[in-house]
Amino acid sequence: MSDAIRLLESLGRAPAHVLESSGFTEMLDAMEVEGDEREALLARDPSRLAGLLQARATMVCLIAVPAQDEPATDAPDPLGDPDAGDDGAGDADDAKPDPAG
Repeated sequence: MSDAIRLLESLGRAPAHVLESSGFTEMLDAMEVEGDEREALLARDPSRLAGLLQARATMVCLIAVPAQDEPATDAPDPLGDPDAGDDGAGDADDAKPDPAG
């Protein structure tokens, strides 16, 4: 993983005031971000940084929530329930008996 990506992950967990203080430069130093990536971060240039990291300049995350009047479905989760310890692969108990034998 790139040092710049590790820094961005750390920034996501840092208080907002870190970006506006010398703490940002200290984070760059601590994460050993160097060269063009460092310059793009210091210049606050997301397009340049995205190009250097071969990433999209813009990413969007959307969360779709059903309307209040829509009934909830009881469809099984195809990936399993991580809280129940179900990995979605099925167990021996889930196996159907073989009708031939």
